[in-house]
Amino acid sequence: MRSLQLLAPALLAPALALISIVPIGAQERSEKAIAGGKPQFWPAVPDQAAVLSASFLGGPGCEWLAGGGFQPDGSVVVAGTALGPTLELPGVKTAVLGTDQAAPPAVAAKTKKNKDGKDEPVPPDWTHPQGTAFVARLDPEAKQILAAVRLPWSSGGVTGATVDAAGDIYLTGPAGPAFDQAGLAQKEDPVSPDATRKSAPVQRTYLAKIAKDLSKVLWIRSTRGLSDAPTVRLGKAGTVVYGAQDLRVYAADGALVTATVVPGGVNETTSVSPIDGMVARGGEHHWPTGREPWRCPYLHLLKPDGTLFRQLYEWPGPHMGLENCRLISDSAIRAVTHDKDGNILIYAWSDGGNSCMLNQPTDVRRRAGFPGLGLNAAGAHATSFAYLVRIEPKDFQIVGWTFWCTKYGGRANGIGIDCIALADDGAVCITGGAAWGLIQTENRIAAKDAEPAGRYLAVLSADMSRARLVSALPGTGAAILDGDPVGSGKSLCHIATGSQGGKNRALFLCGAAKEDDVYGWVSPTPLTRPLQGSFAGGLSDGWLAIVDLSAKAPIDATDEAPSQRLRLTYQRDAVTPAKPKAGDAAPPDPLVTELSPTYPKFVTIDAELRDAKNAYWPSFLYGRPISGNLTLAGGKLDGDASVVCDLPVQPKGAQDRRVLGSLAKSDTDFTKLALVVSGFSPPVSEEVTTTEKGKPKTQTVTFCTAKGTVTLAGKAIAVTPKVTFRHHAGRDGAPNGLRVSCWMTLRGQDLGLTGPLAGEDIDLKISWISYPPAPKAPPKKK
Repeated sequence: MRSLQLLAPALLAPALALISIVPIGAQERSEKAIAGGKPQFWPAVPDQAAVLSASFLGGPGCEWLAGGGFQPDGSVVVAGTALGPTLELPGVKTAVLGTDQAAPPAVAAKTKKNKDGKDEPVPPDWTHPQGTAFVARLDPEAKQILAAVRLPWSSGGVTGATVDAAGDIYLTGPAGPAFDQAGLAQKEDPVSPDATRKSAPVQRTYLAKIAKDLSKVLWIRSTRGLSDAPTVRLGKAGTVVYGAQDLRVYAADGALVTATVVPGGVNETTSVSPIDGMVARGGEHHWPTGREPWRCPYLHLLKPDGTLFRQLYEWPGPHMGLENCRLISDSAIRAVTHDKDGNILIYAWSDGGNSCMLNQPTDVRRRAGFPGLGLNAAGAHATSFAYLVRIEPKDFQIVGWTFWCTKYGGRANGIGIDCIALADDGAVCITGGAAWGLIQTENRIAAKDAEPAGRYLAVLSADMSRARLVSALPGTGAAILDGDPVGSGKSLCHIATGSQGGKNRALFLCGAAKEDDVYGWVSPTPLTRPLQGSFAGGLSDGWLAIVDLSAKAPIDATDEAPSQRLRLTYQRDAVTPAKPKAGDAAPPDPLVTELSPTYPKFVTIDAELRDAKNAYWPSFLYGRPISGNLTLAGGKLDGDASVVCDLPVQPKGAQDRRVLGSLAKSDTDFTKLALVVSGFSPPVSEEVTTTEKGKPKTQTVTFCTAKGTVTLAGKAIAVTPKVTFRHHAGRDGAPNGLRVSCWMTLRGQDLGLTGPLAGEDIDLKISWISYPPAPKAPPKKK
């Protein structure tokens, strides 16, 4: 699957230059490169990946590669698009399947003005009307082309290809203007309309099955309607999954098995599980926090019929804006795919390090639990960063994770991902674009003096703790393989994974130019034992790299497992006051606060419920104060408070995994939780010992007890919570406040829960910040 490349032009010099003006060997490093410092390199790992071959594949016309795979006999299959006027591959005559059409004219280079007013090249893209699909079979070592075929000129390009267990090849792409004149026996299948789609890059697509020896087209299906770049992948029991206007499953003989409408269309954020047919769909939407706008990421699990099953991430903006959360760096899920075992891999973009992508998709209070590659955004300015997250498909917990960035001047710098894939051994394969400071491995294939920036490829271990191969790829990415050709969402590379001769392999495929100018330094396109060792002309040649993933690594006993869900008790929120910094003003004493439903404008109340055995996902709710006055004077708390949490977090889809799931009647009729508390006792202090990073840690906790009433789903329960409290220094223009948390443990049946949780302990925490009374508005002028 593919994702969006989200590097701003200021971060990355254009990596798509088709013609170099500066000759290699007579160059000077740019100021950017010199200021970047010494390039960094990942240490060698025992399971490093090896590039077996990297080669051009094209002729004097314009070509690029966009899909492929491995046949049972080890032959390498590559498929791509040719724009003509000729297709001359080295050492082989290309046959035509169907009735050929007139050869199109040569494609002229295009440019556009960038933000600095300079001309920059516009690469050809997958929607080009001259697009013509071609397929080539290479010998297992990619030393020669065994056979090559193409469809008639302008009958349609390629945005995806795969190879089944028999060696037959599936192609998909946009249907071109000559599709109906191509003499190919095809059947047009009707498509159910998607009412949410208003526009799309293309309106007709095709799926074709080609015989393993490239001798004929076995069948073709076409569909009409608004569509993103169509995709194809193998499904279970010999089926093939085709995503275009809708999501279709075909049998090997071309018979339609199922068709499902995915609202908004099928694109790089949509993937189908090969195990159970469940659809994973990622995305983003804006959800203001009450203080500022926020890009909210979401991951939805849809049943095979398209109905929502699970809601992951999608933390509400007001909830994320709470002072005890604040993971509000803009974030968005930009690519989704599955591995052969049904694990979900997502790529998420974020503009900072305080992102909700640090945490579990079902529990915003619990970290991912994996160190990944050890990178972080400390000290960085806002830019484009990436998170790679692998989620298991049963409890939807993270089983692999990393933060991904470059390093410039000792700080995290920007990076983007435009293609992700999972190999059969779990290896994570990615490509994208990087600002200066790409951390490479010593087995890189770029020239030793190539800038550590621009286009790149990477192979990471399954848990994403090791870099097996990272290399800059100057010159690659000379064509847009899919995505929105006029927007920011475009992919410049495709990755196919599979087995060749019993060994795990990956194929990296794209369009490429002879060389590339990256930050003022021109480097040749990387080649390794190539079938075609030179650029053949036109705007683009195809480019492929075969990467061996068969090396194994011993199990590292130091690898960290996912973090355990801790028991929710007051010890978890130790309130030992932090030592004031020099120059900090002393907190007011007394600190007089008022709870008001209208001030401040952002949300200040939240509730969190967990079962003591951590068998269920926690339930989170948020809301606003009702009334109350609280004063902190001489270290003592006095007053009363009434608060309500009537807005649930992740309320859509099945709720059976949630603590409060048995009380959820529907998506729109959820439970309301309220607390009234007063009668605070004098504070006491206790020392408590917790475990942090495997070592005991002792903290001092100060709390008082109170009397109150919890009301849940209309049922009132008398409670005696432990109450922790402390001064809260205001920020974002807010004044000094009082942070209060009420901790209590109740039986599930007392809360009205039914089922297995009725007889279990449920830990409940309700927190808020109260502020001094709202300032009075100045009197109106008469």
